[in-house]
Amino acid sequence: MNKKKYLPIYVVLLSAILIFGLLISIFISKNQELGESIFEAKAQKFKNLFEIKINQSLNLLTALEGFYKASSYVDRNEFELFSLVLSEGLNYEAVQWLPIIKSEQRASFEKEAHETGRAEYSILKHSKNSGLIKSEDLKSYVPVYYSRPYDSFTENYLGLDWYQIPERKNALEKSLETEFAVEHFKDIEGFSNSTLAIIKSVTSNKSSMNEVYGFLIEFIDIEKLLTEVNNEFPDLSVNFHCPLKDRLLVECVGTEEVPAARYSSSQEVEFGNRVYNLHIYPNENYLHHSILFELVLFSLLYFIAVFYICKYLKENIDQAEIIDRTVKIKTADLQNSNEELDRFAYIISHDLKEPIRGISQYSELLAKKIQGLEDESSKKLLQTIKELCKKSYDLLNSVYLYSKLDKVDLAYKVTNINETVKDVIASLSTYIEEHGASVIIPQELPEIYCDSIRVGEVFRNLITNAIKYNSKEHKFVEIGFNKGKNDIIEFYVKDNGDGIKQDYFTQIFELFKRLDPETKGSGVGLSLVKKIIEKHKGSIRVESKPDEGSYFYFNFGRDSVALGSLNVDKINSSAI
Repeated sequence: MNKKKYLPIYVVLLSAILIFGLLISIFISKNQELGESIFEAKAQKFKNLFEIKINQSLNLLTALEGFYKASSYVDRNEFELFSLVLSEGLNYEAVQWLPIIKSEQRASFEKEAHETGRAEYSILKHSKNSGLIKSEDLKSYVPVYYSRPYDSFTENYLGLDWYQIPERKNALEKSLETEFAVEHFKDIEGFSNSTLAIIKSVTSNKSSMNEVYGFLIEFIDIEKLLTEVNNEFPDLSVNFHCPLKDRLLVECVGTEEVPAARYSSSQEVEFGNRVYNLHIYPNENYLHHSILFELVLFSLLYFIAVFYICKYLKENIDQAEIIDRTVKIKTADLQNSNEELDRFAYIISHDLKEPIRGISQYSELLAKKIQGLEDESSKKLLQTIKELCKKSYDLLNSVYLYSKLDKVDLAYKVTNINETVKDVIASLSTYIEEHGASVIIPQELPEIYCDSIRVGEVFRNLITNAIKYNSKEHKFVEIGFNKGKNDIIEFYVKDNGDGIKQDYFTQIFELFKRLDPETKGSGVGLSLVKKIIEKHKGSIRVESKPDEGSYFYFNFGRDSVALGSLNVDKINSSAI
């Protein structure tokens, strides 16, 4: 085994051991701090869950407020049904509705209660000696009218006027100044000492008591609520304290007594007009956790991770070695293949041309030698030999050019396409005249950034093809351009020739494919055109119908956009 190639693995292992030792020392030295931060995070989660429970209760009152404001009248059944639906899943003791009743409304109010099934309902007050008794006439009352749940206990306190109990009257008036008023009443009827009353006034304008419809009151047993939250955190205990009144409302939820804990956290909880403190500390279960377990677990996970890292590195090193060996083999094969292609190109450009050139020369000598003796048949045969030699020579040139195109870098420069096309037309003037064709350029062609020589070959092949495959007496070729998508210049070569069937739109660009075998040509021209255009990162397409001529549309890629788009705008503006 080559040890050097696995050196990175040895480095990782050594580094991992050193880092592990450092981490262990830090873990031990910072254990107290780490324990405190973990505990503090847990205490924060406890507080967050408690606040969610409280906010759910506040949302119940807000929804009931909206229900009352949206309804002209709410009877007892509607109140119980709506509060039942809204309070599903909530932990509360009771929800009550206390309307504001003026003195002149008292008789009709009590009569309405009697008619809806509460025959003994009356506005009551609390007497120290006699308990609940009928209230005397006052200017206004705030009695308990609806209560959910409705049971024998809450039934006894229906009608109790809160406004005649000073502590409760103050709480009602505070609810006019804030969204929710939260109070703790020591003598609240039938509820535990840990119960809080959350009061919300139902009014359109809280500036005046006369505009208040009434009050919604929700009773929450904080000890039950804390116990419910504590079930999610069985290793924590909590006290609930009201700093304003210096009153401990709930003590030791989650344990029998406060243990001698190393950690503790004081979390403020604000709801309504009060701020309360949650004193959170770990109970006996939390203290029984062993630091050794955490250390062993960390060590196990750490070295499992190191093992898989080393395994991954080894696999990658081995794979990289295989890939490197494969790349070298493929590179050598590719180099040999390229050398073979170069030799083939050399054979095409030199060796294969020689016998063709010899045949052509000997046919010319033969023609001179038998001049005056040959008949018409001999002349045709000699002419055919010359044409076949030229065709073979042109074919070899085209194949050579096609094969070398991939290895040649394009010589990009700013090119005046108008001048390039005119040069091509001039070089083809004899060919054009012989075939009785005309080539027109209806508008000045733009400048683009391209390889001018290769682009000239594109236009040369398309023009000669347009004339070659045209059996009409009057042949014409039109060269122009359009502004395509994303400002790319799209050139076209249009003719009135024989046209092409749609089935052959792709086939005509394949090497050595000719639709008419009788027509002169190498079958390489359009393949070469397509390859030059694609080397410019452009594209070419054809639109044609038989006997209606053809349109060849092509562009030379996004690299030609900037110069082309400027010239197009200039030409279009001058044309207007």
